[in-house]
Amino acid sequence: MKINSICSEANSTLKTIRALHKRQNREKEGLFLLEGSHCLIEALKRKLDLKAIVASKSYLQSGIEEIAELDIEQIAVVEDRLFESLATTHSSCGILAIAPIPKEEAERFSEWQPRVVLVADAVQDPGNLGTLIRSAYAAQVGGLVILKGSVDHFNPKVVRAAAGALFGLKIISNLEATEAVDLFKREKMRLIISEANANRNYFDANLKDSVAIVLSNEGQGVNPLLKAAADESISIPMNPESESLNVAISGGIILFEALRQRLAGSKN
Repeated sequence: MKINSICSEANSTLKTIRALHKRQNREKEGLFLLEGSHCLIEALKRKLDLKAIVASKSYLQSGIEEIAELDIEQIAVVEDRLFESLATTHSSCGILAIAPIPKEEAERFSEWQPRVVLVADAVQDPGNLGTLIRSAYAAQVGGLVILKGSVDHFNPKVVRAAAGALFGLKIISNLEATEAVDLFKREKMRLIISEANANRNYFDANLKDSVAIVLSNEGQGVNPLLKAAADESISIPMNPESESLNVAISGGIILFEALRQRLAGSKN
């Protein structure tokens, strides 16, 4: 592993990293930011083409063992003070990288042959979307469709919350609701929406095959176009005196019920 020192704040790589804190720059450059050794390790496992890896001097002295065995040709090292200007967290992880944004086209959706697809409808909180991605990957969901109005799934907070699952899940993003509805109709997938006032409990619904499950921003509710096109509406039964669950928790509950149904069906 070759180690290079960077001393200047005006270094082009460091300027690119700072720019990637903003969505418009990520879209313009086609690059995104990965922070922390766990995220870096998962990216390398998935053979992502990392364009640059930068670490703080403190990390080089105390944490380099985490990545010492990885196939890394080159790493840049900066002073701790300089690294703080690159990271998006207050308590810096000490290492980060930049990589090209992977692209999945809607035209290739049929190649996935998914049994269950998660649809993120106006999910604007980065932590919630990252957790949904992590849950979807763990629950063996066939793919994720992110509709316009949702947070960018390469937002650094989403990337951290997804904990590496982002690199293992097929994702189509920036679709209009009408485009998503047409896509699911073309693939003969049932559209199921989750909403608090639905009459049918989620565990009574058929979630095991050829379904697109919509989880929406709890504040705004389900997009009217999706609601009108839905084949079924489901809810999670809960104490009527409790607050509604946030979208990440609801998603985990429903997606793992879908997995339970698929596993139960495979044993019959």
